[in-house]
Amino acid sequence: RSAALAQLLRCVPHAVLLEDGQGDISVLVSAAARPLVSADGAAAERLPGGCLLRRNDAAWLEALPQARHYLYPVHPSQSLLCSSTLASSLYLLLLTLAHRRYDDTLRLSDACSADTRPSAEEAQLWRAVVEAGLSDSHPEAHAARLKLWLVQRRSLVAP
Repeated sequence: RSAALAQLLRCVPHAVLLEDGQGDISVLVSAAARPLVSADGAAAERLPGGCLLRRNDAAWLEALPQARHYLYPVHPSQSLLCSSTLASSLYLLLLTLAHRRYDDTLRLSDACSADTRPSAEEAQLWRAVVEAGLSDSHPEAHAARLKLWLVQRRSLVAP
């Protein structure tokens, strides 16, 4: 793996890296792993950067659709992950917040706007983003929350 790709995957260490015959790379991430910022139980697995993954949260799993994963194509520059749905963008945003990668959070914010009511999965992810943001008092976390608020304010439907 390149240094750029390793840097890109720092906030998704539980991902599976896939490469097709043409050399295109994608990242497969389980949606069933609920990212948490603070320790609130023994059933969570601590990841680098203070993030926890809870893999047995029944309420979290209930809101997920049949496909319980997100597939992120890696840009050819290996400097960013591409997301194709609002839910996959929100999950990636949640991971960047949980790992305190605020510049990445700010870049992803614009991809988290919608003009329709959120699905159960999207609403759950928005609640998790709010929870993650509230537990972080870093000045850059405040800036990230303000940016998210501005993005949502432009949206026709609030989460």
